[in-house]
Order: sequence, then C-alpha cells, then structure tokens
Amino acid sequence: MARAQRLYGAALVVLAALVTAGCAPTTPPPGQLVGKDLEQTQDSLGGPFIIIDITPNVIDQPAAYNDGKDPAGWSVLVACASDSGEGYVVGVIPKASATTSIIRSAKAGDYDSYVAGCAKS
Repeated sequence: MARAQRLYGAALVVLAALVTAGCAPTTPPPGQLVGKDLEQTQDSLGGPFIIIDITPNVIDQPAAYNDGKDPAGWSVLVACASDSGEGYVVGVIPKASATTSIIRSAKAGDYDSYVAGCAKS
C-alpha cells in the first residue's frame, strides 16, 4: 500500500511538472479519430458531444443510434470541434457497416457535409 501511494505521489509530481512546463497532455485533433469507434473517440476527446447518426446518408439504412448504449459498436466517420466552441460533433454509423472503403472515404472528408455544427477552420 505504501509503495502504491509513493508511485501515485510520484505520478502527480510528474504530471504537475508537465503542466507547469506547458507540456500538459493534449487531445488529438478530432479529425484524426475518423475510423475509430465512438468509445475511443469519447475517451480521447472527453466531450461534451453532439452525436449524429449518418447511416441513412452513407449506407441507405435507417438511423439507429441508441443514445450512448454500446459506444464501441459505432464507427466515427466525421469528427470536429463544435462551432459553439464547446465540445465536439461526431457523425457515426454502426461499426459492423464501416467497411475499409467507407473509412477511407471518411478520412478523405467525403461525409463531412452530412454533419452540421462543425467549427470552420
């Protein structure tokens, strides 16, 4: 127990030093998370999120996003900072439908127009 407390204390000191030095851990640019699952994206970015099911536009199937149930079951095809300046907007489809071709198209920005509310770069 004492060793765990010392390790925890050392980790806090290192984190404080990084923050003080301006090296605080930063979130990746949202666009780098295209192709990841929603759970990974939420863990990386922290939120808050507006999540839009773009399934009807991408694979011509009905939208079925389930309000956060099973985030690992959804693939992110669009990810951007919200134009409100607070949080992120992501466009998702079921992970089972996210083929290599669809992910490649998403990384090229082919589905960006299906998601409103992204900050302009």
